[in-house]
Amino acid sequence: MQTSKPDSFRGDIEGLRGVAVLLVLLFHFELFGFTAGFIGVDIFFVISGFLMTQIIMRPNFNWSGSCILNFYVKRFWRLAPAYYFAAVLAALTIWSTLGGLDFTTITEAFTYSTFFSYNIIAPTHMGYFAPEALLNPFLHFWSLGVEIQFYILWPILLFFIKRTSLKRQIASVFTISVISFIVMSILIIKDPEAAYFSIPARLWEFGVGAIAALLTMRDLEFKHYSGSVWLYNTSMVVLLLFSFTPANQGWPSPLTLLPVLATGIIIAVGSQSSTRSLNPLNNTLLRRLGKWSYSTYLVHWPIAVLCTQVLTDYADNALVRLAALITSVFLGYLLFKYAEEPLRTERNRKTASLAKPAFVGAMLSFCAMAVAMQSQSVTQSILPTRYLRLAEQDKEYATAFSNCSTTSTFEKVCSIGPDGERPTYLVWGDSHAAHLKSGLDELAIGQNIRTLISTRSTCPPLINAVPERNDKSMLLCKENNAAGLLVAKDPAGPKTVVLAARWAYYNDRQKALIDDKGKPINIVSAIRDTLNALADAGKRVIIVAQAPETSGQTSACRRAFVFESSNFDASCTIKNLDVLQEQERLHVKLQNLANQYDFAKLIRLEDALCEGPHCKIADKTGVFYRDEDHLSAIGSRKAVEHIFIGM
Repeated sequence: MQTSKPDSFRGDIEGLRGVAVLLVLLFHFELFGFTAGFIGVDIFFVISGFLMTQIIMRPNFNWSGSCILNFYVKRFWRLAPAYYFAAVLAALTIWSTLGGLDFTTITEAFTYSTFFSYNIIAPTHMGYFAPEALLNPFLHFWSLGVEIQFYILWPILLFFIKRTSLKRQIASVFTISVISFIVMSILIIKDPEAAYFSIPARLWEFGVGAIAALLTMRDLEFKHYSGSVWLYNTSMVVLLLFSFTPANQGWPSPLTLLPVLATGIIIAVGSQSSTRSLNPLNNTLLRRLGKWSYSTYLVHWPIAVLCTQVLTDYADNALVRLAALITSVFLGYLLFKYAEEPLRTERNRKTASLAKPAFVGAMLSFCAMAVAMQSQSVTQSILPTRYLRLAEQDKEYATAFSNCSTTSTFEKVCSIGPDGERPTYLVWGDSHAAHLKSGLDELAIGQNIRTLISTRSTCPPLINAVPERNDKSMLLCKENNAAGLLVAKDPAGPKTVVLAARWAYYNDRQKALIDDKGKPINIVSAIRDTLNALADAGKRVIIVAQAPETSGQTSACRRAFVFESSNFDASCTIKNLDVLQEQERLHVKLQNLANQYDFAKLIRLEDALCEGPHCKIADKTGVFYRDEDHLSAIGSRKAVEHIFIGM
């Protein structure tokens, strides 16, 4: 069964691009349950590995300096026009998120994205799956950074094996891929964000595509046609099933190997000339979507960010999200037709001769503006004063843990206040303990009090219960809390133990806690077990009831604060009373629990942030929240003052 010629056009690969971008769109617009549509990016990586290797390893590929330069010039005109049009769109979208995302993140994202390198800085920003990711219109550019770094690195690697035998070429690419896979496996434990965004942890995916290219560039025969069809169909099923995998399982992971291999098999088996006419990926609709896939991918995320910020019913209305998806495809088509294709193909040479210099000039101006955004004097001259005030608060929050250490046990460990003194407090919990850090710093300075703060994200301070997540996260949480309990019970340790967490989050059935035997346990019982474990330690225990959640109003409130909006009070008063009432019901249970122990006390943060039934997200002095449930630096100080002053 003969394979197609290396230089022949593969309509099925164009259709596979269509599948990849459709999965990403369905995931980002939260439609039809495609909770792992992000595997579309993995599919793109495999396709890029295949096509790049196929081009470079052709027998007639010219490795002279001028031809290599011409190769990269063509890659530039293939990628840059649509990329920079989308970057301008993302930059304009910043205005809709102004006040919602911290200043350092947005300027770094802007600058690094402008130079095709956002994936380098992305691990230090919010995670890809974090709720606040929807405030960053540049987030999706990370994958283009990985692609560009692959384009630079891969020809260099292949240069050294271009004259070797097919077996040695495949063995070399396989070895490189295995090393990259090992790097990924290490990083998903040591630094999951770096594992997601970095080229060393993603190179193996391109390698799978490269091996498929090396195999299909030879006239290989598949002896069993029915077997190859079964393999092809099975691979398609694997991709479909993985697109519904829960996102909280962590990605990439060793399981990523399955959809990546499935994509490689689909490409390799699809090269058979006798099966191409029957290939479902040759579908006209998928191929058209595949043709526009690059431009569509570039524009869809700024549209999603914009819709999230300006459409109040976006999150709850599937029809609105579907309309946003369709708009993305339409704009992707326009971008392809009027920017990507004309400048890449030069079908009208006269127009291209004028358009290309104009584009390069505009691109350089845009890059200069991105660099200028790093200058404080520039930003102060163009940004609202109140936004700069928020930026300072965000910077204070972001650097709050700069003097802390990270250990294998605690994600964040801080000793605040005079060294050598017995600590007065241990603040122990998840990110709702961490967001008290700014206020605790001020407390330590003002009252000369030493405080320990030990936290791990999504890990409430419970001794025999953890949120049901992947095995590694649950193990780290258990180790974190076992160590926290030892510190809390140390006779020479803190006099008061403060338990802080997003309690209502773990009270949700979909984010259930499980005990040491893997059985569900409710949050009140889990806290009771922790109090019982602390009963004989002779310590005072404070349970901090979480701050009222804003139900997605924080971004709108921050913008109202920045622009001194006339509807500031309405924008910055929490409207979702159902959520507040649900929290109140839980707090009543926690109060009843604390009343059963003479050493325990419940402190409600709503007493500091609410005036009667009206809970404020901000006042004229500043914004109390960073997102829908975490406090800002100024909110942290209000909370700490309420918890500790006068204790």
